[in-house]
This record gives sequence, structure tokens and C-alpha cells, in this order.
Amino acid sequence: MKGRLISTVIKEDTTLDFQVLSDGLGIRHLSIHNKGGATLIIDDATQEEIKTGESFYLETHLALINTDFRLKFKEDENKEKKAFIRYIVEVVEVEEWCEE
Repeated sequence: MKGRLISTVIKEDTTLDFQVLSDGLGIRHLSIHNKGGATLIIDDATQEEIKTGESFYLETHLALINTDFRLKFKEDENKEKKAFIRYIVEVVEVEEWCEE
């Protein structure tokens, strides 16, 4: 298996669509590192908070295709909103498609 590491920076509330971001293949790894001063929240039923300097990691053998993974920053106009997001998308070789 081969994968492509993709990185981005967010500075505002964001919704990640893993199906679109991976061209329908899904992601195998996700890491979020909060580099700003504002707390980042995974906006789902858990409302998990990622404080400044903390990270969130997700690894799986199954490809995730969630279309609505929401992240939001706690409102504080005096604190910088900044997080690094990295995810891995499996690279499917042409030969692999032909074998199926």
C-alpha cells in the first residue's frame, strides 16, 4: 500500500469532507495540531477540545469517507486561530484497479 500525505492550515471554522478530499478513496490517518491561542473543538456529539499545543490523532485500517467532520474555534477575538491538519490518502495503482 502507498499513501499520499496532505497538509493544510486552517484559521477559521471548517468542515472537512473526507470523500471529496480523497477523491472518494477515504483517509487512513488524520492529525490535527492546534498551533494558535484559541481552543479548537471537534464539533460533534463529543465536543472534544484541543487546547493550544495539543494534538488529535486518528488512525484506521478502514478508509473513512465522512462528509461532515466539523472543527470550530472557541470565540476569543484576542487569540489566534490556527491549526495544522494532515491526512493520508491511499494511492491506488492502475494495476490494482485492473485486478478487480
